[in-house]
Amino acid sequence: MVQVEETGRLLRKRALEYIDTTIENNHGQLKTTIYHKSAWEPNILSYESDHLRHVHASNIYTMLVRAARICSTVEDFDMEQLSAEMILLVNGYPPKFIQHHLKDFFVTHDAVRV
Repeated sequence: MVQVEETGRLLRKRALEYIDTTIENNHGQLKTTIYHKSAWEPNILSYESDHLRHVHASNIYTMLVRAARICSTVEDFDMEQLSAEMILLVNGYPPKFIQHHLKDFFVTHDAVRV
């Protein structure tokens, strides 16, 4: 019954937040983006923490994979990528480290920035 209730809600509201995804119905065209709760804060593992560097690299990769899987448009993915970069910078990640792992992500997935 939950599925029917949620489907009806999507048709009435034109948007539905489900887990970490916003699903919008724009004249029959579904659009998905990452849902950020209003109480959400941009805290991730600080770069200064006593963790191995591959753990920090994994944070970058995970943020990008999540955006690629959820965002239905390149524009929304780009906004999430920019948001991820800002979050990483605020949490002490060096710009060169961020850029290196962003490039690795696109090379690994045989993608180019649009």
